[in-house]
Amino acid sequence: IIFILITGYYNVNKLNPFKIKKLLLLILEILFYSFIIYMVFVLFKIEPLSVKSLIQNVLPITFKNYWFMTAYIVLYMFIPYINRFINSISKSEHLSFIKLSLIIFSILSTLTTKDYYGNELVQFVVFYAIGSYFGKYPEEKIELKKSFLLLLSMLFIISFSIVILDIIGIKNNLIGNNSFYLLSRNSIFAILLSISIFNVFINFNQKNNNVINSISKYVLGVYLISDNYLIRKYLWTSIFNVSKYAKTNYLLIHMILCIFIVFVVCILIDFIRYNSVEKLNTYIIEKLMRRKKVE
Repeated sequence: IIFILITGYYNVNKLNPFKIKKLLLLILEILFYSFIIYMVFVLFKIEPLSVKSLIQNVLPITFKNYWFMTAYIVLYMFIPYINRFINSISKSEHLSFIKLSLIIFSILSTLTTKDYYGNELVQFVVFYAIGSYFGKYPEEKIELKKSFLLLLSMLFIISFSIVILDIIGIKNNLIGNNSFYLLSRNSIFAILLSISIFNVFINFNQKNNNVINSISKYVLGVYLISDNYLIRKYLWTSIFNVSKYAKTNYLLIHMILCIFIVFVVCILIDFIRYNSVEKLNTYIIEKLMRRKKVE
């Protein structure tokens, strides 16, 4: 949610938010990790080679190997048109659009467990509209004290709901694995939590940070590696064996170490990819685009 809020915040005022080069590089990065990881698993005989799986990993966006990236790419292509809509309506209409969207696709959905024809893309458009509201009307940002109060309130409500739903689920077997219900992506509580965190940061003076900028270009690689459907099956069970530490005093230490190791290893892997494959892709795309302009 926060990532899409940021996307809306920074893109709503851009004259040309859509870049074909950026889109192609993004698609090629997703394809690279999907295909390479699959082939490594096949070569080491962890996964069987099949035509169906091969096609799925050659077309990861089409087959939603990464649901987030599929939804984000579709959203990204529609951003110029979404911006036209947003910039053609008044401030009050923009706010009314957000309120109506939240009522239908979040509040009613949270209360009734029905999606009301909503999906990932619809949710992303709503999140984008919220982020763009704060980007277009910076005076409307929630002040720091209220942001912190909202953040703490949502954390308390969500945490309390997890405990209560967990207890009900254990005693009556009605809830099952839905104790994190209020933390789901369309939950109004999760959305308000995300908005509060987002507003905490936009209240600070944003300064350019070379260290963060250097690392940030590799962070997508961390997601594409660690959340790959093949990697995910083994990473938290066979490699880190998370369940073994779930009820021990070492859980917190184990969590921090796992996150740190995954982050650093994946950053190093993507550093290699970025400085080899990415640069080659960039060169080819730029050359093709120059040729097209000449023609």
